[in-house]
Amino acid sequence: MSFSRIATRVAAALAASAAVTVGAAGIASAATASYNVDGNAVSATFKAGLTAPVDGCVAVIAERDDAQGIADMIKNISLDNIVGTLSGERTTVLRTDSGNPVAFPVVTRPVTLSAEDVPTGVHSLITYCATDNVPVTRTIAVGGAENPMGSIVSEGPALISSGMNFF
Repeated sequence: MSFSRIATRVAAALAASAAVTVGAAGIASAATASYNVDGNAVSATFKAGLTAPVDGCVAVIAERDDAQGIADMIKNISLDNIVGTLSGERTTVLRTDSGNPVAFPVVTRPVTLSAEDVPTGVHSLITYCATDNVPVTRTIAVGGAENPMGSIVSEGPALISSGMNFF
């Protein structure tokens, strides 16, 4: 194999490696969010990536049919005025322990936003950081709402076994 062919292959391998490294840096720079539901309490924890600061993160619980509209509102507003923007909407804005609705995570310190007394039901949890392009929406079950038809399912066999004749 000629020297120029070897040099070309080495250069191509280095370029591919650099592209993967640059692409991975973009992924590593974004904040990640995890969430927890404990009864009627919901929390979202934001952890900053390795290479870029996060400008601020928010978490909002919305009714499922309103989730897309709320997500669109969040990505188009100033996060500093999120409570004012969402007042009157069917939402619950999660807050830090100090009451701030915006979290500022850093690499060494994740930040948690939370809300107590969230109504029982199936909701959407929308998490968004100002450095992201699109809010992330997850479906969550709050307050034992994992089986929203539980009462119908549990009462159904009781009706049948009670001796009632429907036919």
